[in-house]
This record gives sequence, structure tokens and C-alpha cells, in this order.
Amino acid sequence: MDIRKTNPAEDNLYYIQDECGGWNPCILGNPKNRLYPGSVLANCTGAAVGRFNEVARRGGCDLLGNRYPGTMLALARAQGLEIWDHAAVGGLIVLVKADGISGHVESVEALDERKIYTFESGWYCSRGKFIYNRWVWPGNNYGQNGSYKFAGCIVNPYIDPYQHPKAGQYINRGKDGVLVKFVQWILNKEGCYIPGSDNSIDGHCGPATVAAIKNYQRKHIDLNGRPLEVDGSAGPLTLPVMINDWSIGTY
Repeated sequence: MDIRKTNPAEDNLYYIQDECGGWNPCILGNPKNRLYPGSVLANCTGAAVGRFNEVARRGGCDLLGNRYPGTMLALARAQGLEIWDHAAVGGLIVLVKADGISGHVESVEALDERKIYTFESGWYCSRGKFIYNRWVWPGNNYGQNGSYKFAGCIVNPYIDPYQHPKAGQYINRGKDGVLVKFVQWILNKEGCYIPGSDNSIDGHCGPATVAAIKNYQRKHIDLNGRPLEVDGSAGPLTLPVMINDWSIGTY
């Protein structure tokens, strides 16, 4: 996915509160954003929820329509969203304070080794500037002070949280690594694993994953419209189809 580094347009409904004609159900900032008073962009949760749904191309903010960081994870679970103990591109990092309600939420725009590039806002955005892009580290509490505690990362179900691999790569039986996790993630989404088999996203291409790849190949054609060879290997013809299926556009 592309990193958001520019202000959303003033008519971008993902960041406008319902009473102002937009889709975002989160509370307005207090005080409001001076340049964009109808938006939720002086509220970290509002900006994060808008970005999460914008990236997913939802055409509305029906995912994570929440008001407070402390209840965000419970809502995510209720909606069947995955929660990881590490960052996922396109996901939301949730940090909560001791009261269990207040905290901070930030969108994960990119990963570079252990660093995370964020899209954020908050009370400081009432002055008009509401985008806060920066590199943060888990070791520095994701850019927050010690009163915040990392609670989890909500995974966006509509994009590839592993970042798209290069089409020239491939996996077959016995391979290990992040590329295998990417393939396993897609195989799970497509329902390709044989019922009762091991469908865990463990980064190892074992017999169950090979069988699932074959099921995927039976259901898909390559990018030139030809049937995929059913060989159990996500190679130069199968992998590009997986990447294409879960690509994300430009914002």
C-alpha cells in the first residue's frame, strides 16, 4: 500500500463525522481542528478508524467505528478482526493507559526492519495540522511515553499485512520465511486448506500448505488467462496471481 503523507481532501468522507455528512462515527476533537472543523482529525481514534477503512476501500467506516482506544480491541474481536502482538502494514497499533479507556491509536503505513512508519493525529491537531508521520520503534513504546502500554495491532483484513513479495520469488515444500506466511495467509482467506489439516500461519511450507496451494491452483487462472499448473508450488505463475488478488491501490 502507499503511505499517506498528504492531508485528506476536505470532502474525504472517511475523516468527517456523521453529523457533518461524513462516514466516520468517532468523536470530534476537543477543541476541533481549526482548518477542518467538521472532521475527526483532532482525535487519534477518528483519524485511525478513517484510515483503516480508507485503506480497505470500504466506502464507509463500518469497521472499528469506535470512540476510545481502550475499547478498540474488544470491538475488533467482535467484528472478527485479527489482533497481532506485532505490527502489520495497514493495521492499527493500539496503546492504552492505566484507566483502560484513554490511550492512543496509530496507523501502520510501512515497515522497515523493526521501524514502523505511522499516520497519526491527536489533540495537537486542533491547530490545523493534523497529519503526524514519523518512524517509531516498539522499543520506544511506539513513540509514546511510559504511561502508554501496547495492547495489540489490529490487522486490516483487506490488504496484505506482510507487504507484497516480488513476483520473481517462489515457494515449494520445505521452504521457510515471511513469503511462506504471505502465501499461507492468502490460502486461509481463500479457504484452500483441507478441513482438519494444519492451516496455521507458521512460515513453513509443509504437506498441508502444499495441498492447499494445489487447491488454490485448481480454482485460479494465471495473469494471461491460462489454467495454473497444479504442482503445489507458488512459483512464477501462481505467486503473481496471489499478489494481484490482494494488491492495494493508490490514495
